[in-house]
Amino acid sequence: MKYSFALIVMLLLSFNSMAQEAVPPHPSQSLPGTWDVLNRVEVKNTVSGGFNATFAKEIKALEGKKVELKGYMIPLSQTTEHTSFILSALPANACFFHGEGGPGTVVEVNSLKPVPHSYNRITMTGILRLNKDNDEHMIFILDKAEVVAR
Repeated sequence: MKYSFALIVMLLLSFNSMAQEAVPPHPSQSLPGTWDVLNRVEVKNTVSGGFNATFAKEIKALEGKKVELKGYMIPLSQTTEHTSFILSALPANACFFHGEGGPGTVVEVNSLKPVPHSYNRITMTGILRLNKDNDEHMIFILDKAEVVAR
């Protein structure tokens, strides 16, 4: 009986370890497309409470260019449509502001037309602007943004 119990426990533990190996990596570790490039930013906090961002050459190459990002809307106001909001590579419950991902997983969006609020992933295009140290804005800003797909 003792050996049967030990055998069952060992089998259960081996199945558990196999299941853990099958779990995909955390979304912030394998971001698709442009998010992967933006996530290479290095940010240091300053003594005054601000920040200083250092952009990899791949990020600098995107500045002023039209980019496409798929992500989740994080509203900045309690309205049903937004022309300014945050777009996160991760869902709101796992975004940068909740301790997941890094500063390269969120962008400030300034859209040309109001975008209806959505909990679903949306695709946006716009002109990427880099913000090195203005703490009144996000590090990445998507100007002249438009919804491509909902």
